[in-house]
Amino acid sequence: MKFILTLFIGVSISLLSATVSANLNTEWLTPKADNKAIKQALETSIVFQNAVDLINQKWQLEDDILLSMGGDEDPYYDPETSTIYFSYYFADEIGERYKAEHPNASSAQRDRFIVSGVVHTLFHEYAHVLVDYLNLPVLGREEDAADSFASYVLLTLMDNGASILRDGANLFYLESLDPEPFDEAMLSDSHSLSIQRFYMGICHLYASDETAYQSLIKTHDFDEEWTDTCLMDYDIIISSWQALLTP
Repeated sequence: MKFILTLFIGVSISLLSATVSANLNTEWLTPKADNKAIKQALETSIVFQNAVDLINQKWQLEDDILLSMGGDEDPYYDPETSTIYFSYYFADEIGERYKAEHPNASSAQRDRFIVSGVVHTLFHEYAHVLVDYLNLPVLGREEDAADSFASYVLLTLMDNGASILRDGANLFYLESLDPEPFDEAMLSDSHSLSIQRFYMGICHLYASDETAYQSLIKTHDFDEEWTDTCLMDYDIIISSWQALLTP
C-alpha cells in the first residue's frame, strides 16, 4: 500500500514529530530580486512550517513528495514527478491583491494574508497528492474536492486554521473582482468560479461554529435555506474525508 495513516490519540505533537519521518520535503529556489521579500516571509513563517509538519505527521506515502517553492509555475501538483510547484510570483500576487483592497494595511498584515493564501493552496494541492497515491474515489470534480479537503484540514486539524480558511476564502473573493469579461470558457474550467469558491469557504467556516460566525449571515445576507444547506454540506465533507482517510 502507498499509504500509512498515522494516528496517535492523545499523543502530543512533539512526540508525533519524533516518531514519524518527513515525507513532504521543501526546496527553496533562488528568487529573483523582486521576490526576495516573499521568499523570506514564507521561509520564516511558523504557520507555513506548521502546515508542512502537519502533513508529515498525518500522512506517510510510499514516495517522498517535493514541495518546490520558486520557479515560474502557478500552483499545481505534477504526478509524474511527485512534485507540488509554487511560484514566488503567485505569492506576490496574493500580496498585491490584498494591498489593492487594503491600502493602509501594514506589511505584517499583508504577509499574514500571503501565508494564509499559500497554506490554503498547499492543502488544496496536497489533496491531489492523496487522490493520486491512495486512488481515492472522487464523486464530482476533483478541484472542488480539493477545496473541501483544505477546509477539512484547516477546521479540524490545524491550530488557527479557521482564520487561514477565512483568508483563503477572501482571496477567492479578491480574484473574483478581476476586470476580465465573463465568457463560456470559464464555465469549462476544472475549478469552480472564484466567487463560488469564496462562498463555499465561507459556508464551511460558518458551519464549523454557528455561534462564532453568526455575523457572516448578516454580512453576506444569507437566508435560512442557505444556512441549512451549508450545515448539511459541511457535515458531508467532514464525514467523507474522515471516512476516506481512516484505515
